[in-house]
Amino acid sequence: MFKNLIFTIYGRSTMHTDWHIYPRVGINRLYYVHSGSACYICGNKRKTLTPGNIYIFPQNLEFGISMEESDSFDHTYFDFFCSPPLIFENEICINPEKYPLIKAVQEGLLAISEAYPLNTVLERNSYSDAIASSFSAFLDTIHNEYVLPANFSRKIGKVIEYIHLHFSENITVVELSKILFMEENAFIRKFKKHIGITPYQYIKKLRLNLAISMLRSEDSTLDEIASACGYSDACSLSHAIKNEFGKYPGEIFKIAGQR
Repeated sequence: MFKNLIFTIYGRSTMHTDWHIYPRVGINRLYYVHSGSACYICGNKRKTLTPGNIYIFPQNLEFGISMEESDSFDHTYFDFFCSPPLIFENEICINPEKYPLIKAVQEGLLAISEAYPLNTVLERNSYSDAIASSFSAFLDTIHNEYVLPANFSRKIGKVIEYIHLHFSENITVVELSKILFMEENAFIRKFKKHIGITPYQYIKKLRLNLAISMLRSEDSTLDEIASACGYSDACSLSHAIKNEFGKYPGEIFKIAGQR
């Protein structure tokens, strides 16, 4: 069901007292907590991330995470885009012990992702496709066993798939509307109804999230990142990042924070 997966980053990390993060809106995040605890705030709710649980925060939710009093917070994380997109009203918490099939698929995924972490989008390795395939199977298993509370649109899913395959190109709304044989304005309304943002905003968030991940790599120039993410040049990318995050690429580590 889930395909054309795009990771921006994944891996395992242990954080200590005073750690906090405010993930960028517009990207999905999945956590598995190995040990320790942290607090997350989503809307008016304040809850605790506890060991042994899977947490899924879809792209439409804004949330923050901070350390509690425990000495450390050991967790595996995945930041990703997928088709169909994840759009929920609330975050998801799953105890894999209650779902043997989810637990079985998860164990293999955690092992391979820990052995071959992806620290930047450009840092591909020979296991990237295998991990993407395992993660897609993991999401499929969660959906089949737990039943994700989402209204998946096959038609919009086709558009998302196309965007994920061609995001570095000059994609137009007219081009996307033709995929569904729809008039442009009707297509925009349909897309926004299902995704919560316009097609242009979705493409923008995808490109900027990938660009920020790429900026973590010292081997990547702004021109290379701009080209990979669909911007005409480094100047255009710099201004786009400044407009979205209030800071230029040189300050990007202050934006991205830690995991």
